[in-house]
Amino acid sequence: MNQPSLLPSSDDGLGLFAAHVAELVLELRDEGHWLSPMDLHMIETWWEAGYPLDVVLRAVDETGRKLKKRKQPSRGLPLKSMRRQVEKAGENALVARMAVQPAPVQRVDALAGLREDVSAVHGAAASAAAEELAGIGLDLGEAELFTSLLGVGRRYYEASMAELSPARREALRAELLAMLPEDVQRSEAAESAVSELALRRLRTEDPLFDPTRYWTEP
Repeated sequence: MNQPSLLPSSDDGLGLFAAHVAELVLELRDEGHWLSPMDLHMIETWWEAGYPLDVVLRAVDETGRKLKKRKQPSRGLPLKSMRRQVEKAGENALVARMAVQPAPVQRVDALAGLREDVSAVHGAAASAAAEELAGIGLDLGEAELFTSLLGVGRRYYEASMAELSPARREALRAELLAMLPEDVQRSEAAESAVSELALRRLRTEDPLFDPTRYWTEP
């Protein structure tokens, strides 16, 4: 999980921009569970350059998934490994948007599909997620809708974790803890790392809110 103390205040534009990018980065990573100072510096640089949030999110998502598919990402999938692609996409977007201001990209089909699928699932976690989805407006732009769904998904898996039996939670914790390097097992970060890995395990077993379901090419 990310370290809130390192993030800018959510009361300003940079804070909101960073929070959106951080949510996506943490979904992409298979190791490392918070943003490094270098990650945050990259995000601040992109925000100061005026890169549109939806463009940054798409560039990070596409580049991160390509690196992982090729098994070429640097350890922890740092944002600096995506710098060239993000900056190219950001600069192209700035040039294009000086000429025309496009209408926000809508993800109505993705939202409708999620609402339908979630409504068919029983349990408190699904009921809470369905209520959240019902409150999301259809007029959101691409970036806002994407990060809203990421947040709903994270809360869904957190609630699903709480619904597991104590024995299942303890067994899962022990299994995941054993997967961590010994130095991490002994560190203060161990529990947060295990918690993040547990949520990812639940998402693998129950891909209802897997981001690839609603974050696709237009």
